[in-house]
Amino acid sequence: MPKKNYYEVLGVSKDASEAEIKKAYRRLAKQYHPDVYKGDKREAEEKFKQISEAYEVLVDKEKRAKYDQIGERVVDETFGPQGFDWSHFTHYRDVEDIFGNAIFETFFSTPGSPGFSSRGGVFDTLFGGREGIARPVRGEDVRLQLDITLEEAARGVEKKIEVPMSRVCEACGGTGSKSGRPSTCPRCKGTGQVRTVQTRGGARVMQASVCPQCQGTGQATVDLCSACGGRGMMTKRTKIALKIKQGVKTGHEIKIPKAGRLPDSRIGGAPGDLYVLINVMQHPVFTRRGDDLSMTVPISFAQAALGGDLMVSTIEGKQVNVTIPPETQTNTKLRVRGHGMPRPDGSHG
Repeated sequence: MPKKNYYEVLGVSKDASEAEIKKAYRRLAKQYHPDVYKGDKREAEEKFKQISEAYEVLVDKEKRAKYDQIGERVVDETFGPQGFDWSHFTHYRDVEDIFGNAIFETFFSTPGSPGFSSRGGVFDTLFGGREGIARPVRGEDVRLQLDITLEEAARGVEKKIEVPMSRVCEACGGTGSKSGRPSTCPRCKGTGQVRTVQTRGGARVMQASVCPQCQGTGQATVDLCSACGGRGMMTKRTKIALKIKQGVKTGHEIKIPKAGRLPDSRIGGAPGDLYVLINVMQHPVFTRRGDDLSMTVPISFAQAALGGDLMVSTIEGKQVNVTIPPETQTNTKLRVRGHGMPRPDGSHG
């Protein structure tokens, strides 16, 4: 096997700066990427792999220092006995930084070329997309029922309830780390992803997936905060005041944003919402139908036969006079206007 001189592969000197290394990689990547190279595709693939291997080592300070110290032995130590393959490439974000949108438009938007029409970033094009990459997810919504009396529904009420609210973990300050300082996952080196190489139609395609060690967070799992389990957030029972307007009906829903459950995944994300479902309990005296209230009042035989006046209490506690006409029969309905259920606009049923 020929000796590997990564500096010669990229065409830079041993004292080249990081910027010079990136510039060299940019130039060579544009030249040898298989989809733009005019010559033999296999030759281009091999050359592109070589410059990416050199870039992987030289752009990383620790790997470069080891390479400068022990030379080509770094290949076995870094990539194993089989040598470099695309699963070892950890600087795909640098690749996007290097190419950028302008370079993408110029070199990777050839009409009719498969894989170039989505414009989802140069890394998608080079290495087979971002399938399986973990993204922050929203927590589940929570629904609970709140019982109130008919009197409370009539006048409106402020209820204090305890709800599960998301808060930054006080123990770790939201870092998820016991030490209060998040550490980089050693497996994915902070990217939140691991990559595998698959063969599709004779072409080797790199597939990105969620790092199983850090669950896509990019942070090490060895120093997790015991209070929050590494999420950086905690669910804490919190008392809140819930204002309920007059005239509310059973089934009315009040939304409290971000008071639901936290996401199960350590990748994080916003908590869900809390929905409070109002249930107006049955009343021992009044029966509600929409905004109208009805009640059953016993009267004497004399009142039914001769008629008279009767004082009744409304849902708001007011005393109103009801005139009973002579010869009133059982189950006769008498209407008292404007003393039913209050509405939000101030009117009554």
